[in-house]
Amino acid sequence: MTASARRSMWVGLVAFLICASGCYHYRPIAPSEAGRYEEIRVTYTRGSVEELLSPDVAADTLHAVRKYDGGAIDVPLDQVAEAEGRTFNAAGTALLGLACGTVVGFLGLLVVIAVSLD
Repeated sequence: MTASARRSMWVGLVAFLICASGCYHYRPIAPSEAGRYEEIRVTYTRGSVEELLSPDVAADTLHAVRKYDGGAIDVPLDQVAEAEGRTFNAAGTALLGLACGTVVGFLGLLVVIAVSLD
C-alpha cells in the first residue's frame, strides 16, 4: 500500500467518525418519559445540567447512572426542571454524510491527481 493510499484511508476513517457524530440529538421530553431513552440530559431546578445513562422512573423518582463518572443517582422528579431524550437524527445524519462524502471524494480526487503527477 502506498503512502498516499494509506493517507486516503486515514482521511476516510476520520471523515466517517465525524459523520457518525451527527447521528444523534437531544429533544425535549417530559421527565416521566425518561425511561424510554438510553441517554437523557436533565436540567435541575437549581440550574445544573447533567447527562444520565439508563434512566428509569419509578413512582416520583428518576433513577439513572451519571455519564461522567458512572455513579448511580436517584432524583425526585420535582427537582427536574427540564429533560431531553437522546434520539437518532436521520436528516442530520444524511446531510452530514453527504457533506463528508463530498469532502472525501474531493480529497480522493486530489490524491489521484497527485499520484498521476509523480
